[in-house]
Amino acid sequence: MAARAELAARAAALATAGTPFVWATVVRATKPTSAKAGDSAIVLGDGQLDGFVGGDCAESTVRAQALEVLTTGEARLLRITPTPEVSPDEGMVTVHNPCLSGGTLDIFLEAAVPLPVVAVYGHAPIASALLGAVRRTGRESPARTGGSGGAAGGRTDAGAGTHAGRAGHRRALGT
Repeated sequence: MAARAELAARAAALATAGTPFVWATVVRATKPTSAKAGDSAIVLGDGQLDGFVGGDCAESTVRAQALEVLTTGEARLLRITPTPEVSPDEGMVTVHNPCLSGGTLDIFLEAAVPLPVVAVYGHAPIASALLGAVRRTGRESPARTGGSGGAAGGRTDAGAGTHAGRAGHRRALGT
């Protein structure tokens, strides 16, 4: 279980840093397979896979499917099977993979994509309403920049009305 805890710690660090990734978890394994239910991995946007969800055949399929999930942001149930299925289950992506193991894996792929950081420019009523709405949801508050009162709550860059957000992303509203 130490490997699972290490993977969870890595996922938490990636989320804190604002790095998008896909969490892949084996939910069912039909023998013979090297992976077992509960095995998991993290797949980064560059294709790096950390963890275990099966041998080389399964890993390459998980990597390709995870990169699609990262692009769409939509979770996916993936079945990797040595026998082509005529009518796969609804909502499941089935990939025929003629690996020597001969087993079938069902793997849940879930994207962890950070929310964008937004900068609110000025002190107009709409700016205050936007800040209030974000605070009521319990999410990270955007920073207010510019306007006659200067920056209130965040580092402003040389460009008026911009705020350097998480991971260097920049967004501006009301400019």
